[in-house]
Amino acid sequence: MRTKASQPVPHALDHLRHEIEQWRYRQSGRKRLPREFWAKAVALAREYGVHPTARTLGLKYSSLKKHLEAAVGDASRTPESRCEFVELLPGAPSAASTICTIEWEDPSGTMVRMHIKGAQVSDLVLFAERLRSGRS
Repeated sequence: MRTKASQPVPHALDHLRHEIEQWRYRQSGRKRLPREFWAKAVALAREYGVHPTARTLGLKYSSLKKHLEAAVGDASRTPESRCEFVELLPGAPSAASTICTIEWEDPSGTMVRMHIKGAQVSDLVLFAERLRSGRS
C-alpha cells in the first residue's frame, strides 16, 4: 500500500499552531479560542485551504469553515466592496418627472444625501434597491 508523503507545513501555519498550543497549555479547562486566533486561522485557510489548516492547527473543520464563511459575509459588507457611483439612465426628463431627496445612513453612521431631478419613480426604486443591497 502506498502512503502519501507528508507535505512540509508552511511556516505561517506552524507558527500559529505553536501559538495555539501555548495558549491551550496556559488555560485551565476548556475555553473558547480567542477571536484573534480565529481571524489568523481564517486568513490561513484562505491561502492553504480549510482542511489542511484545520488539521494542522488542531481545529474542527466545521468550526473553521463557519468562521471562514462569516468572514466572507463580513467582507462583502465592507466599504471597499460598495459601489462608489451608480448611474441612472432615465428617459428624457419630462414634466411628470420626480424631484426628490434621498438620504441614506449606513450602520457606521456615514450619511449620504442626494437631490435628484428628472428621474422616474421606477428608476428611483431600482436605485434604492441597489443602494440597500450594496450592489452597483
